[in-house]
Amino acid sequence: MKAETKFDEVYKELSSIRENELSFNEADTVRFVKSQIQKMVSNLSAMEKASQQKEWDELLGNFLQLLEKINLINVYLMQPTSLSMLMKERIADVVEKLISSISFSISEAVLMIKEVSKEMGVENINISVSGTPATINVSISMKKA
Repeated sequence: MKAETKFDEVYKELSSIRENELSFNEADTVRFVKSQIQKMVSNLSAMEKASQQKEWDELLGNFLQLLEKINLINVYLMQPTSLSMLMKERIADVVEKLISSISFSISEAVLMIKEVSKEMGVENINISVSGTPATINVSISMKKA
């Protein structure tokens, strides 16, 4: 998946930032985001595998976990201690790439579900972004079994 590649690039950029040049809060934020990126890549891989093996519960479960991690990152980055860090040019650039990667991953994940929606019994899937910090909301309508 392309989203995995995009996340890998962001992870490498975050890894190239020297923690000794950051404040404690900034270093903690970088470590947190890196750990969440690894987990999101794992969710995307698991979704792809579940789709191929027609394990719909795994596909939906990993999709929801992906969204939870995305929402968690959004909330974490909007904390006052994190906001000041986002003003630093180098980190701000990486955060922009992270946001782009997140958007791309949601698009890929939704399209993956859409491709197999009839087999899964999914009638409709709606995604919306709301609030500050931004949260991703999902509504999935399923056929009666």
